[in-house]
Amino acid sequence: MVTVVGLVLNSMPVFAASCSYTPINSTVTGSDVSEYATLPYCYVGPVPCCSVASISPITQDFFKAYRKDFIMNSFYKCPVENNFKSLANEIRNVLYLKMAAFGSFLDASILNDSLREIQVSSAQSVQSYAPSDQICRFGTLSRSLSASDERVNLSRLVLSEIGLTKNLGTKSSISAAGRGQENDSRLKGFVDLFCDLNDNNNGLNKLCQTATIIKDIDLNKDVDYARLLGTGVTINADLTDTNATQDEKNLIALSHFLYGHRQPLKRITITDINETKGSIEQYTEYRSVVARRAAAQNSYNTLAAMKMAGSGASDQYLRATLNQIGLSGGDELKYLGAQNTGYPAVKSSYNSQMNLLTRQVFQDPAFYANLMDSKANVKRTSASLQAIGLMQGRDTYRSMARSEMLINLLVELEARKMINNVQGKKIK
Repeated sequence: MVTVVGLVLNSMPVFAASCSYTPINSTVTGSDVSEYATLPYCYVGPVPCCSVASISPITQDFFKAYRKDFIMNSFYKCPVENNFKSLANEIRNVLYLKMAAFGSFLDASILNDSLREIQVSSAQSVQSYAPSDQICRFGTLSRSLSASDERVNLSRLVLSEIGLTKNLGTKSSISAAGRGQENDSRLKGFVDLFCDLNDNNNGLNKLCQTATIIKDIDLNKDVDYARLLGTGVTINADLTDTNATQDEKNLIALSHFLYGHRQPLKRITITDINETKGSIEQYTEYRSVVARRAAAQNSYNTLAAMKMAGSGASDQYLRATLNQIGLSGGDELKYLGAQNTGYPAVKSSYNSQMNLLTRQVFQDPAFYANLMDSKANVKRTSASLQAIGLMQGRDTYRSMARSEMLINLLVELEARKMINNVQGKKIK
């Protein structure tokens, strides 16, 4: 035991001038003896005492004991720690709820944005992959162009064959025997089909028939290029069937007057070729003339064939388009198929289809209204117009090639004249 000597006045410790470590039974016992035995001050009961120098360590020990026993072990661990735990739990719960709400808003925002993007993409897909009526119109109006173009080539070849047959004097043709027979045949055709009694100062009464009056639409069609080919987009002619229309006769009659009007007096026979001097050279020269006529007549044949009946696969769409721009009540048939009071309408020609695609379709206000469509459809319309432009450019190229060929023929004829003048040959 350690004896501690000290005084207590008014419950306050009074420190002695000196301390001695005397064990006492009532104050320090057990394991506490070693702890108190090492302190730099002494205790009188529970109250420390010692010199002035021991004030600071006593204060520190008291503060440490206070911090340990009251602050840390009692106050902090009991109310503070528990209360802070509760506060932390509450704050955590609030933050978790806030985070959950914020996360829900984020999810909803992302979902709405995703749905909006999907709907926008869907709308754009509908616009991009749904062609407009205007695209369908170009497609249907040009559906039979290829077939009609082939008919143009066929009709041109038929007309060329007819012209060669006449100029070469083929057997059973109107000029097989020469100029006399050919003139008589054309005169008879004029009397039967084209005679206008008012012509020649009303002097054709004895020449032309008066019992059956020729229809006004056929008068002088054998020489009237403007009425036959210069107006309208289609003529009432179709060389691909077995029906002979009046305009077909008009075309052939006009070609006879334009190309090869003057035939030889008589055809060179096999006897002339074998026995008459110069007959072979004359026949060769004549075939050269026929070739130049055929080259010149090719342009006429092409223009006529482009206005003859086409395939007709797009006629219903052509009529609908004309109705939309104001041609209705049968006027569209007169325009497309050359229908008139005397002859039924034929199928629309290649020329009528191209005229509609390159000109009249732009006279419809709906064309410009349809341009206010999706960008994809406007691009499709632009591509369609470029394709039509290519077809028109091809037709223009062919026309220029024919014009160039005719110019070459004229140059060649002028050169032949100069050569013949130099050589002193007579031009027959």
